[in-house]
Amino acid sequence: MNIRIRSQHEKILLNNIGAVTRDTCIEIIYFVGTGRVSLLFRLVTRTLDDAMLVAMIAPPDDKRKRKKVIEWVQSESVRYQRVRDELLAKGFQISLKEMEV
Repeated sequence: MNIRIRSQHEKILLNNIGAVTRDTCIEIIYFVGTGRVSLLFRLVTRTLDDAMLVAMIAPPDDKRKRKKVIEWVQSESVRYQRVRDELLAKGFQISLKEMEV
C-alpha cells in the first residue's frame, strides 16, 4: 500500500476515535540521477489530550516505549483522569491498564 494512502487511513482511524491530527512533512529528498523526489510524512496529534487519547487506546507494544508512555501518563494525572473519563463516556475501551498507570 502506498505510504501516503496508509497515512490517510491512519488519520481517518485516529479521527474516528476523536484524536485530531495533522500531516507534517519531515523530510524531502531529491535524487539528482533520476529526478525522483521522495517525501516522508508523519501524523502529529494537535494537542497533548489527543496524544494521551491515542496512548490510552493503543499504547506501544515495545517495552521501552510503553514505559515512557506510562511515565508520561503518570506525570499528567489530571489530564489522564479527564481523557479517561471522556473515553469511557464515549464507550471506548482503554488498553493502557489501570495498574500500569
